[in-house]
Amino acid sequence: MIIKYENLTVHDISTNETFSKSYIFNAPNRKLNELGKLAVVVDVDMNTDFAEKLSEIISDCIKQEYFRFRSSENKLLAQSHFEGALNKLNQALSTLAAEGYVEWIDKLHVGIAVLSFNKVHLAYTGSTKIFLYRQNEVINITTGPASSQSNPMKTFVNVVSGDMQINDKLLMVSPNFLKYFSLEKVKRTLSQFSAKDAITNFKNLLQNFDNSALSAVVLELKDEKEAYEENFDFLKKPRTKKQTIEDLINERANKNEVNSINEKKSVPVVRPANEDYKVYNYHEAKQKRSALDINTDSEDQILKTLPKRKKSGSGFERYTELAKDNILRFKDYALPVFEKVVGSIKSLKPKSKVPEKRILSRKAISTRSYLSPRIQPQDSKLPKLGLDKLKSVFTNVFSFISGLPAKSKIILGSIAGVGLIFGFAVFFHSNNPEDKEITTTKKVDENSIVQAQDLNKKASDALIYNDNEKAKGFLLEATTILNDAKKDKKYQKDAEELLKTVTISLDKINNVTKLNSLDAIAMPADFNAKGILGLGGKLYSYDENKSEVYMVDESKKTLKKASNESNGIGNLKYGAVNLFKDYIEFLTDSNSVSEFVLDDNNIYKIDFELNSKEKVTAFANYFDALYVLDQTNDQIWKHQRTIDGYNKGEEWLEGVDNGIRDANSFAIDGSIYVLKESGEIVSFLSGEREDFSVKNLDKSFAGGSKIFTLLDYDNLYVLDSTNERVVVLDKNGNVTKQYANSDFRNAKDIFVDESKNKGYVLSNNKILIFEMK
Repeated sequence: MIIKYENLTVHDISTNETFSKSYIFNAPNRKLNELGKLAVVVDVDMNTDFAEKLSEIISDCIKQEYFRFRSSENKLLAQSHFEGALNKLNQALSTLAAEGYVEWIDKLHVGIAVLSFNKVHLAYTGSTKIFLYRQNEVINITTGPASSQSNPMKTFVNVVSGDMQINDKLLMVSPNFLKYFSLEKVKRTLSQFSAKDAITNFKNLLQNFDNSALSAVVLELKDEKEAYEENFDFLKKPRTKKQTIEDLINERANKNEVNSINEKKSVPVVRPANEDYKVYNYHEAKQKRSALDINTDSEDQILKTLPKRKKSGSGFERYTELAKDNILRFKDYALPVFEKVVGSIKSLKPKSKVPEKRILSRKAISTRSYLSPRIQPQDSKLPKLGLDKLKSVFTNVFSFISGLPAKSKIILGSIAGVGLIFGFAVFFHSNNPEDKEITTTKKVDENSIVQAQDLNKKASDALIYNDNEKAKGFLLEATTILNDAKKDKKYQKDAEELLKTVTISLDKINNVTKLNSLDAIAMPADFNAKGILGLGGKLYSYDENKSEVYMVDESKKTLKKASNESNGIGNLKYGAVNLFKDYIEFLTDSNSVSEFVLDDNNIYKIDFELNSKEKVTAFANYFDALYVLDQTNDQIWKHQRTIDGYNKGEEWLEGVDNGIRDANSFAIDGSIYVLKESGEIVSFLSGEREDFSVKNLDKSFAGGSKIFTLLDYDNLYVLDSTNERVVVLDKNGNVTKQYANSDFRNAKDIFVDESKNKGYVLSNNKILIFEMK
């Protein structure tokens, strides 16, 4: 398949109404050819220098991010590149608005299309229109609601993907285009003309109007063979008879340009062995032959140096034959070298295998198995034990004792028994760890309080100069000393008082806020809450043993049923918020998906099917697609939205070893942040791992933690239940705040409402509410 394309831009700089421009971008190098074509139409309802600059920002950003080469990718995926580019473009527009450039909001109309092979991916905002022409029908793809530009991070959230067929045409136009052309006119033009001729026809018709500004792009999918034949129409025309070398020589002889051929010495044309091989096309070869005075006898030798080509067939077949010939020639050069290398490798003789050492256990030695015929003492590498000599000594001792009188034997046995008891007593007393600890503690306690006070003072001095790291080191050392000092009752009270002061200073450095009291909403006794989800300014919860959704009434501190009765959907196991459609989507215990729609409070079962390999660890929604975290297969699966539901999961991560086999939670804002059992957070963008690390964290996250964020949030939130805290990170990994409370232990889930500066933690069947300051 070949992609044909053409774009149109009409812009009258004398008007102050609209700025409009269209762009088409190709891959910058062959490595990225699989990403296909990128087309952009930008229309701004103002004709200023800023509008033109905004158009350049949009086109440059989407181009650079879409065609960004990632060395870790085994296979280029247009869809993942497209989504990554849209995320970066949303961030760029958000930054622009944050800097005070807001006049473009609600005045921007943009269409972005990617066509890779037969896959098309579209995004649009404003009143841009995209039409698909197929089999004499024109389909309007942009029928959904326009994106909201009041939140720049959501400028491009309307994404459509699908397959194109041979001879399909995609038309993307700015709003003004439809003022001049009806849909019927568009249909007739696309049916009669190719992409290039259609744009030419539109341009010619526009000359009859006084137009201000508009733009359009046409993308067309053609059969590869037909496209080649269109490009080489001259191949279809009858050709003149080719001149032979004799004809050329005779022609030159008639013009007295060369001497008689018999006066020339016949010299075979042979390529030097060290000369690089170069393939000449037909015209270059013809010029070389006409420029040389050669003998006709050497014609065959010259032709041998030229690529063999068929005398009939299309241009496409001839190019294929030329490529095949070049490959064969390369093989002639490469194979001898390869065979020589293989022969050298085979000639290497392997070293003789060293026999494995046999090591005897103590049990084997004690049972005299070392005398076994299978393993002779001289063959083994065991040291000589001198067992024969030792046996002789013991035999003589026992012979001597057996010859003594009975009374002497009793006295000798009593002495030996007392000696053994005394020896054991001395041994155990000298190795008693409690005695050692007591001795060590006494040595530390004599100066521990004084040392801790001195370290606390040094920390205070360091804080005056804002040297937090130095102060933190002093305080941690003081904490260790004081914890040891508390074990002695004599110093316990003083140590605890000083430890409170040291802890306050450490909390200040680590941005820890101790939450003394929390508002709580208790769940009914028969309700086992699995998670909490926020949508539309309200908080919802669900029980994994039920098929009902409940709403949290914060003012009354109660929980009430929010969903209508529903049958056959299964119990709600995992929940995810779809911000773009105001749905809450649930993965049920039957591995199907149901949607809770806020408009009518009904739960609808939709088409969804897990891939045969998928094992669900966590579940999330982004850009109207579902993502499944799968720690078992070290993978994240993506389910793309369809008309009726979602398609089967496809691998989103491209790496062989993605390092998430111990993952337990993830969050998405364009990038995907995965929290592992080890406490590490890894970040991925468009299936590729990003450089991300947590900085200034006083103690690592423990297993069982949970991470949370949303598309337009500034921060990441980690519920670290083992350490009884909620940690706030900016999206560069810096710790900005920590909230600590003992009730956070054994917590299951977290939701944060940044607009209200409130956090909600689900713990022990209660929802704990805290203010974030």
